[in-house]
Amino acid sequence: MDTDDLTSIGRILRRYEDRLPAVFALVVVLMVIYGLYLYRLIAMNHEDSVTSFGVFIARILLVSVIGGAPFAVMAWLDPRWRSRHAAEIAIATWVMVFGVFAVVYGAKCPLVAIFLFIPLTFGALVGHNIGTLRHLPTLEEFDEDRAA
Repeated sequence: MDTDDLTSIGRILRRYEDRLPAVFALVVVLMVIYGLYLYRLIAMNHEDSVTSFGVFIARILLVSVIGGAPFAVMAWLDPRWRSRHAAEIAIATWVMVFGVFAVVYGAKCPLVAIFLFIPLTFGALVGHNIGTLRHLPTLEEFDEDRAA
């Protein structure tokens, strides 16, 4: 690791230092959700195949709701929570979980499976927006976010 990597990590830790326990809990919950999701898709036997388009959409919506719930809770509880925070944490967590699955399952985990994150992203966006309804941002906060 070079000094640029360490300064980037330090910058991220400083951004979340006053809410580190909440962010840590969010990451742990997301790792469990993402891990179970990937395990269900990659490692388990699929005897119950999708029989209709409606069942397929219902499964995508269920995954989206489950993946979005932690973001809704975080945005609801933290008035300073922004979508860029959610994006950083969601992507970093997905990369960690996918990396572990790629190492553990090897050829059973195709690289194209990285796109399985799309329903989770949709859920995270919706959940985040529902959670921010409690703390609608003001124009001053937008200016502060741009300066940061």
